[in-house]
Amino acid sequence: MKTDLFAHEVTQTSAVFGRKSEVKVVFEGEGARTDHQTIVLPSLPLGVEIDEKSQKIIRGYSDHEAGHLRHTDRKVIEDNEPLLRANPKLHQIWNALEDVWLERRVIEEYPGSMENIRETATAVDEAALRAYKAGDEVWTDDKFVGPVAITWEGRKGYGHDSGKKCLERVTPEMRANAEVWVGALDACNSTKDVMELAKWIHGELQKPLEKDPPKPEPGKGKPEKGEGEGDKGKGDEPDGDEASEESGEGKPTGEPGDEAKEGKPITSRPDHEHMSFEMKDAVERETKKLVKAGGTEAYRPYSLANDKFHTRFDDENKYSPSDSFGSTMRYYASREPGAYNERLSEVSGNLNVVRRKLERSLMAKMNRAWTGGHVHGRLDAKRLVSAYRGGETVYKLRDPAPELDTAVEILVDLSGSMGGSKASLARDVCVVLAEVLSKSGIPFEITGFNNRSSPIVVDKKGRRVTSSARVLQETHRGFHRYEPLDIYVFKAFDERFSEAKPYIAQIDEWAGANNSDSEALLMVVPRLEARLERRKVFMVLSDGLPEFYGNSGRGRMHLNIVVNGMVARGIECIGIGIQSNAVSQFYPRYVVVHRLEDLGKQAIDQLAKVLLGERYVVDNASLMEAV
Repeated sequence: MKTDLFAHEVTQTSAVFGRKSEVKVVFEGEGARTDHQTIVLPSLPLGVEIDEKSQKIIRGYSDHEAGHLRHTDRKVIEDNEPLLRANPKLHQIWNALEDVWLERRVIEEYPGSMENIRETATAVDEAALRAYKAGDEVWTDDKFVGPVAITWEGRKGYGHDSGKKCLERVTPEMRANAEVWVGALDACNSTKDVMELAKWIHGELQKPLEKDPPKPEPGKGKPEKGEGEGDKGKGDEPDGDEASEESGEGKPTGEPGDEAKEGKPITSRPDHEHMSFEMKDAVERETKKLVKAGGTEAYRPYSLANDKFHTRFDDENKYSPSDSFGSTMRYYASREPGAYNERLSEVSGNLNVVRRKLERSLMAKMNRAWTGGHVHGRLDAKRLVSAYRGGETVYKLRDPAPELDTAVEILVDLSGSMGGSKASLARDVCVVLAEVLSKSGIPFEITGFNNRSSPIVVDKKGRRVTSSARVLQETHRGFHRYEPLDIYVFKAFDERFSEAKPYIAQIDEWAGANNSDSEALLMVVPRLEARLERRKVFMVLSDGLPEFYGNSGRGRMHLNIVVNGMVARGIECIGIGIQSNAVSQFYPRYVVVHRLEDLGKQAIDQLAKVLLGERYVVDNASLMEAV
């Protein structure tokens, strides 16, 4: 499976699995984390093959965090926040118990998640086995391994060996205690019950609970790691998987995760309170492997979170002003209710040429032959003598009518360079093509794209804040696209043409900003591929090369990869250059339209060839004749 398809599937299934309409799963930046509504996964390089193991590790983290959003009671955490701040180990014990408790419910609701969570847990446990060699004193320090030992014991039933290997290294007393503690979860029916169990276990492992958060010593500034640094504010859920990115809490000194990546064991006990390896670390390691595997051809957007479709059904408050530019598609369409008819009258001369050309081509295809020798049908005049003599096979039948069985997607580049006369020309081309396709009974869709929205990113506190592509490019190196991608649906496949006309007439109103072509194709092509028609045609109207904040050169390389992939899947791709031949660099079939008259001379020939098959020869002088 390719990473772009995988990202789409995870985004959809995890959000549904969260059972909350506001749950959102996004791929963004380098790290994995979760706030109260959003599961953030590291951005993946697009078009890279992702193996089954990596898929499961990423899905396992997503399934686990979706379970937190469904089952963990945040009010309990808020009520116990001072206690958790004052006692980091209590936080770790509670988090380990809560993880096991909610995973049982997740697996009960969605049995397929056990396989995913098992693979993620295996990756986490293997990191611990690599970081601390067998015989190291840390394994026999019950206070140090206690919290994470709870997860090893709780996940034994998932069928993986790494957790069992970890348990084999701890003391018999720790194994016995972990078994009792995990067994006690059977009586827990809520996060509140789990919290009470965690408090009891904390008392078994160390000194009584402190009631107030620790304060820094005079002259030392912030508290040391593990003593409250980076603790979340009120209302933020201190889940171990999500808190660690901010605070570093729970990681042994010397960053054992980094040591584990290099295969170097840590031979001495770090100066820290507990062992901690997290699911998010496993996800981030897998992402780095995919980026490395993609090599120089890999294309990686900073975020897919803000890529969106705009339709005529959007509520005016659906997006922020920076996203919707202060107006919706309905607003533009309502300003000039008679705009489509005006456009139609302006292009009527060229429309008639194009329509006649395609109609004659269709008539040539529909000119079917008769076959004789049938026992029913129309009497064949050539067999009258045989009929007089009593012959039965004296009838003729017309050959079955050929079916076009074709769907057409028309995608318009609406970048800033298309503004003005180019956008108007592209709009008029769409009007002509829409009229011709609708009269021919061919299902079609018209969409447009640009990078016009402002980035909305998730900060380390889980808040979604407005940023800018320039700032993201300066602060997050290594990505190839930083701007959101906007797709405008002017006429959907399942919409009536008459209802879409006002929106087709205002295509040129949306021109502006940059254009990341390859990802626009990736977002729109599933809509075409979902059609049941056998033949699928994808037409792109553009005036130049991909240009956007990031690495436009890599974007052009990726566009070639995407188009080649579409062609390999049987999609006919046609580039229509709007006063530019740049489309020749990317599309196997292309024409250049400098003015609307060129559409009847060239572009419709390409369309007719695709619709009617290569055995029909296009001749501009005779319009088109069947061989």
